[in-house]
Amino acid sequence: MTGPTFVGDTLIISVQHPCENVPFNSQQLLNREIEMLNLDGTLFNQKRSVPRGSNWPSNIEGNPQGAPRPAVIGIVRKQPSDRFV
Repeated sequence: MTGPTFVGDTLIISVQHPCENVPFNSQQLLNREIEMLNLDGTLFNQKRSVPRGSNWPSNIEGNPQGAPRPAVIGIVRKQPSDRFV
């Protein structure tokens, strides 16, 4: 992430070099188990599978196999009186 700045009630952030050190390969899945704590205090293992690398924002533009690209993101406050945390 680069260039964070505020414009009024909007936080602007740039994604400059997506997946620079992680080759995009949507066919390869990374799997892992994470020990989590239930609300009742008991432990459980959560299994996660995610594709290696990323193809954002191509995947949200209707191109699920597209390469990742730089982007600019704007995050807007829901209410002007709220604070960014």
